Amino acid sequence: MIPVTESRTKDLKARFRLGDNLGLKTLSLGLAVLGWILAHGEQTYQDTVVVPVDYLQPSALVLLNDTALPERVVVQVSGSQGALKALKSQVREGALQYLVNLEEAEPGRTVHSFRLPPVGMPSLVTMHTVSPAEVELHFDDLSSRTLPVQLRVRGDLPQGYIETHRTIEPSFVTLMGARTELADLHAVPTIPMRLGEMRESTDQLLALDLSGMHMHPDSATAVQVTLGVAEVTGDLQISNVPVVSSDKKRFTIAPSLCEVSLFGPLPVLAQLGAESVRAEIVGQLSDKQIASKEVHELSWDPLRSSESEAGIQIKVAHARAGEVVVTKVVPGMFQISIAETGAAPEAPKGGN
Repeated sequence: MIPVTESRTKDLKARFRLGDNLGLKTLSLGLAVLGWILAHGEQTYQDTVVVPVDYLQPSALVLLNDTALPERVVVQVSGSQGALKALKSQVREGALQYLVNLEEAEPGRTVHSFRLPPVGMPSLVTMHTVSPAEVELHFDDLSSRTLPVQLRVRGDLPQGYIETHRTIEPSFVTLMGARTELADLHAVPTIPMRLGEMRESTDQLLALDLSGMHMHPDSATAVQVTLGVAEVTGDLQISNVPVVSSDKKRFTIAPSLCEVSLFGPLPVLAQLGAESVRAEIVGQLSDKQIASKEVHELSWDPLRSSESEAGIQIKVAHARAGEVVVTKVVPGMFQISIAETGAAPEAPKGGN
């Protein structure tokens, strides 16, 4: 029999404790590590997503809201990193939205809440807040009326112009909109047509002035307007019109000023003055008339036909002078004197 010493007994006991239930110990360690991993993976995160809103409008009602309905809402959410990543992927792909079904709505006011999670939000994601939290909608019955169109104008045509005619096509339009707003309407005005700078006829598409009204998208919105504009004709008297000759050294004219009456388009006449109108000797005196040294009388004759015959002609300096008619010249007769020739030249000043 082998004797057992005290030191050998202690060594056997230590070995027995380390190897006892080794499999269970290993399993426990593995479960602890797995638990730590799972706990780390399920850590809660917070984030914000923007979710679009889609509205299904009622076909027989008109929305009366003066401000636009929110097209998206901001949602604060929380969840695991994986769940939030999946949520953002849904938003990017358009798979997540608030659907507001108003097809069964009735006239009056109604409130829709966004506090419930949108359709399709993962169950592992928790929604905390949403902005806006709700939207109020105001509806009225859809109605239609056929009414005359009224052309609105702003200002007056420039001086010298008149309106000759106007047409509106169509002259009656059918409006579709809120029943209460159409009930008291007797005519449909256009937006104002500005007349202040209009100097010719115009044909333009004018929008109907439906400001402040809530219309159906299929309602009429514009009409074609034709406005005829023409110049007014009238008379103008210009005083102190100079009487001139191309040969100032040869002829003297009396009187040297006259008064001229004109008829033509007022916008043209408004641009004329004594500086743009003149009476001028035209044609030629005969050699006999020139040799006689007598005073000759020349007249303004509107029926003068011969360009070679001496006379007085009124000339207008304007691009549209052909549209201006001379109706009267006062006086109608002018005295033309032939200047003396052969006079001794004047001695130069300072000569010896």
